[in-house]
Parts: sequence; structure tokens; C-alpha cells
Amino acid sequence: TILQNAFKNIRNVQISTVHCNSQTNAHSVLQKLMQFCGIYNTNQTKVLRPRDSDRLILYLKDINLPKPDEYGTVQLISFLQQLITYNGFYDDQLEFVELLNIQICMSMTPSSTVGRYPLSTRLSSIIRVCYLSYPEQNQLAEIYGEFLQVVFGHLFPGHSIWSIPDNAQIVVNGMIDFYLNM
Repeated sequence: TILQNAFKNIRNVQISTVHCNSQTNAHSVLQKLMQFCGIYNTNQTKVLRPRDSDRLILYLKDINLPKPDEYGTVQLISFLQQLITYNGFYDDQLEFVELLNIQICMSMTPSSTVGRYPLSTRLSSIIRVCYLSYPEQNQLAEIYGEFLQVVFGHLFPGHSIWSIPDNAQIVVNGMIDFYLNM
């Protein structure tokens, strides 16, 4: 995906992915954070920071899958809102633990899809949102065309059939027709 490719280009950063489902909650996120981070005491407060790198990116995939409770609240979303707003959380001893060098990144698909729920407006008001729509047919043709030229050039260098761009375009058109009719 675009995010994973962007993450690979960042140096001295660990990426921790949480694949959300209907049962994902705050405890799941804390468990994942504790796998990569340690709690350290400072003069003023406790700090949660990455152990083996300078920074940690916590990537929550499909953030709108957890199911709301009877009051319409999603515990995971409320916890993330607290993490982002206050840059930390309260532990089991009710001591505040501050996040240090931890970045939270989330992705989701539209809530109109089956099994997805709308994101809380309280959370969406405090985060940066980037929306990518599905590519149009001409954009798909350009993407697939560039991709196939590289693949065919690598697999069949100097081939009499696959080195001709018009022949690759036939395959591209077939792939797009298959995608659109699926």
C-alpha cells in the first residue's frame, strides 16, 4: 500500500501494525505498544518510548471496524482520542504515562461498506485526514501500463511480442475489464 511504501523510506523507525476487527479495544493497542516500547521514569512523569529505534509508528489498519457499544461509543476510538489530545494515557495505577516519539497513523475504508462504522467526529476533528478515492478507468490504465512495461521489460527483455507497447496495452485493457466486471 501507499502507507507501507512511505514507511519503508523512513530511517531508524519501527512500524507496529494493529489489524483492527470488531473486538479490537484499547487493551489491544497497549499490548502492541508494550511489544515495541518501554516505560521509563523521568523527573516529572512516566514516559512510554520506543526501545530499539528513535521513533515508532503505530499503524491501525481498518480503524472503523470495531463495533460501537449500546451508547454508540467505541472504546478504541475514545482511547485514541485521549492519546492524541493529551499525548498519553493513565495506567492501571492511575499514573499518567506520556508518549514520546510515537506517531499514530490510521487507515479505513468508507463506512458505507458492510461491517464498517462511522468514525467519531470528536476524533476526526483532531486528526489530519487524507482521502484517496478509487482510481478512474484512465488512471488504472496508466498505472497498469507503467507496471506491465517494467515487468515485461524485466521478464522478457528484447522479446519480439512483449517489447511492443501496443501488445502490453491489450493485456492492460483485459485487466481493467476484468476488474470493472468483477
